[in-house]
Amino acid sequence: MIGLNCKFCGGDWIPGEPALTLDTAGPLACGHCGALGTWPRGWDDRWVEWHNAAHRLRLLQRFDESLELWRSMIKAVGPLAEAHWGVVLARFGVEYARPADGAGWIMRCHRPNQASVLNDADFLQALAIAPDAETRAYYGDQARQLARLQGEPSGTIPEAPLSFNTPDL
Repeated sequence: MIGLNCKFCGGDWIPGEPALTLDTAGPLACGHCGALGTWPRGWDDRWVEWHNAAHRLRLLQRFDESLELWRSMIKAVGPLAEAHWGVVLARFGVEYARPADGAGWIMRCHRPNQASVLNDADFLQALAIAPDAETRAYYGDQARQLARLQGEPSGTIPEAPLSFNTPDL
């Protein structure tokens, strides 16, 4: 099996404990940068290759190409939470950069959008079909950061945890 690449730096993800398989979902830590992310459930090597290629394009700021690859993946496979989240990252031109002190990551938005990410159809779809509450919380936290970058008034951004009435699937 090929490895899933990090959304932040492009390095290889390391499944958390207990070890994750293609039939499970859960948190990951990047072996290169330490960023936390999500592991998609039920992916085979083809989907992992698409995921990696789409994120590589986004990391190169080739957002339209990344967006089209995510959409192709959804069309070929059907709705996948991680793919819908990938659409959001590409649509809003999200990249992650290290701050000067090297601690953590700073989200950057290269494509400010008039519409709120919190009302974005792909974001809401990712939440609705996320494999678990932990993954939904991750997407919600990232979306709140993006909403702040978009300049949404702080009173319109829900505080954690976001409640979207999406049952565990």
